[in-house]
Amino acid sequence: RLISMGEEADRIHVIGNPGLDKFKREPVLEKKVLLHQLGIEGFEDYAMLIYHSPPDIVGDNEEIENIFKALEQNHVKAVVGGTNTDYNHEAVKRVFDRYKDNPNFYFYNNLDRNLFINLYRNAKFQIGNSSAGITEAASIPIPVINVGKRQTKRRAQKNVVFVDGQLQHIDDAIRKVTNTFFLSEIASLQNEYGDGNSSKRAYELMKQINVKENFFKTYDPLSDIERSRF
Repeated sequence: RLISMGEEADRIHVIGNPGLDKFKREPVLEKKVLLHQLGIEGFEDYAMLIYHSPPDIVGDNEEIENIFKALEQNHVKAVVGGTNTDYNHEAVKRVFDRYKDNPNFYFYNNLDRNLFINLYRNAKFQIGNSSAGITEAASIPIPVINVGKRQTKRRAQKNVVFVDGQLQHIDDAIRKVTNTFFLSEIASLQNEYGDGNSSKRAYELMKQINVKENFFKTYDPLSDIERSRF
């Protein structure tokens, strides 16, 4: 019997990420209205910067500093998400504080969901290391620059460019994802994580499943694996 994660194959159904259902169906807000509500009318072209401190960074966080420097070098404005509470997040905040008065960067801590998603939809690209670049970005699609080790073991599509934290490599990545050839290559991308209909698939599956047959699980697939080792 084929198994995955300790379950028999016929008990596993791939329906996609239900979180993408609401993401794709969020009402569209006109870009002009969106920027006006946030008071950033001058941000017609901007990147979304979402960065969480990696646990292996000690002391000052050079990665996030280099992201800001590379954005400035390429004359890219950015909407910057606030730091979370991951270990060493203070190192990220210290860098944020150095740029908080820079008119090319708009910082926020929390945004209404509709505002955030429409900001995301209208961004030139995402930069940082947030999982949104792996799971959501392909649904628009927009390019993603993932900086550092975070997310590197996850399945990603061709809109995602992985780079280390060196300034030159981040700079090169910005030039790459804003190139018209790269943009044309991802224009018709379909998100492998879901198409916005995961909840419907789950509902249909639940209607078809014979619940009584699944009250008890008498077969343990892992026992076969254990026996095969000896």
